[in-house]
Amino acid sequence: MLVIEVIESGTDVATALAAQVRSLNQRKGKDPLLNLAIIQSRQTGEALLDFIISAKDSHGVAIAEWNAYRYAPRKSADGRNGVILFAVSHRAYGDADIREFLGKLKSFRPDEINRVAQHPLPTAHLSR
Repeated sequence: MLVIEVIESGTDVATALAAQVRSLNQRKGKDPLLNLAIIQSRQTGEALLDFIISAKDSHGVAIAEWNAYRYAPRKSADGRNGVILFAVSHRAYGDADIREFLGKLKSFRPDEINRVAQHPLPTAHLSR
């Protein structure tokens, strides 16, 4: 899944990243797969949040999800600070598929992180 989100509320990368990390940290103790890492670029002002979570759906089927969230600074047309979230998410459902997914993740993850980090950001033109 590809995610593109524009936050124009006068926020910055550090604030948007901190909010997501807080949300993830609330899962500690309840989510056995929860793990996260942050990669920051002082040159670009961007940050990349690399994380894995797990849950069960309404039928009790296990779900594992790995994500790479790239936060990039953005100025709105009226000069307000904002953030573009450019992210990719991969999921596996059921114990057998999750075991296979986790086995492949170690080799898959670095290339996918590089793709997300290097991909040209979309331009967002929002009207009010």
